[in-house]
Amino acid sequence: MWGALGWAFVGGAGAQSPWIDEDFRADDYRTHYLAAYGVNMAVEPQLTAEDRQLYGELLPLVADDPSAAREQVSAYLRDHPEANPAFDFLLGSLDYQAGRWDQAASHLEAALEKHPSFRRAHRTLALIRLQQENLAAGGAHLLKVVTLGGGDAQSYGLLGYVYLRQGKYRSALVAYQNARLFAPDSLDFRRGEAQCLAMTGQVGQARALYDELLAEHPGDAELWLLRANASLATEDRRAATVDLEMARGLGAGAFANLNLLANLYFETELPELGVERATQALAVATVADFGATLPALEFLVQRDRMALAERYGRALAEAFAGRLDGANRHRLSAAEAMVDFSMGRDERGVERLQALLEEEPTNGRALLLLGRHYLADGDWAEAEFYFTRAEAMVDFRAEALVELGRLEVAQGEWRKALAFLREAQQIRPRANVQAYVEQVVATIHDTAP
Repeated sequence: MWGALGWAFVGGAGAQSPWIDEDFRADDYRTHYLAAYGVNMAVEPQLTAEDRQLYGELLPLVADDPSAAREQVSAYLRDHPEANPAFDFLLGSLDYQAGRWDQAASHLEAALEKHPSFRRAHRTLALIRLQQENLAAGGAHLLKVVTLGGGDAQSYGLLGYVYLRQGKYRSALVAYQNARLFAPDSLDFRRGEAQCLAMTGQVGQARALYDELLAEHPGDAELWLLRANASLATEDRRAATVDLEMARGLGAGAFANLNLLANLYFETELPELGVERATQALAVATVADFGATLPALEFLVQRDRMALAERYGRALAEAFAGRLDGANRHRLSAAEAMVDFSMGRDERGVERLQALLEEEPTNGRALLLLGRHYLADGDWAEAEFYFTRAEAMVDFRAEALVELGRLEVAQGEWRKALAFLREAQQIRPRANVQAYVEQVVATIHDTAP
């Protein structure tokens, strides 16, 4: 694991793509779908001679004047509610072509009540439910299509899409691989398969497939982002950085992408580039992104890159000026105080934190920062006062106990320090604190009479 900054999967504008070759939401797809109607006796209701005659009369009208066809079919079903479900299906299909999803679904469900194995009704209803973002219902109808022998590129590709959206990565992988049996060169199916491979731990195969896709489509920013995710899964930071930079150059400038890219530069000891990308991320950040912008500032302070920390801190304050609520405004004030202390502006830092505590006396972050300031100044009584107050805050208790341990070490009280540190480890075990515990134990042994 990387440490304070960490990483997360990223995505681009196309992340919600259905990843099928034919867009079931497009007008031309619906028109083509309707024009292809026929009667498959194995999985559709059997037409009587009278039904067939009426159906044959309607089909030319369906092509030339869908509205008139709908009126005739609707009138026929009102007069004949028990009519062949092929007519319920036809009415639902006409509504589907016109984008009237709810009405279409109602007629298709009526067809399925009369004939549960009506495969085309299941398929069209699946498309409608997916259009409505009802993945569970859409997936159930697609499974029925496959069970009824309708397993083709579209059905398997859509099943892959549904399972991928639901986080069922192994099932999605099987579905995409089945879809590729029918369309082996499909960009969308290969892209879906690669993401499923990455999400099921088969990162080497995923990257190989992304390499193949990027050789064919080097201008696809989404593919660069997806390969970056595969690189992150193996903690190959350098490769992920290159992929993210390629995506950025192709217009993938979302906050998450830029912020992650900045963190990668910080982690690989390229802080100047990190600040540049982090500042670019601020330009597109929303208030909801504020929390994700702070670790970079904290990281710079911890690494003693104070000029960069001050520059980024100013950009951070400007980006969110007047946009933050009380809690986030306090978080920003605490971060600015941290920079003040690091730059030697102790008086300003103390003023910021005292003002913050007047508004929010239980702000654990401000209490810890003040305690650390007084500890560094050798004012142990003030440091203890603030650390003890922070210890009472549940979310900050472990960290405050560590600071109390450091305070006792500064005063030579090793056994008291050990008690604080061990209690902190019981609450939230950390490797660096454990190393500190071992140092304190060794010192106690070395100084024992």
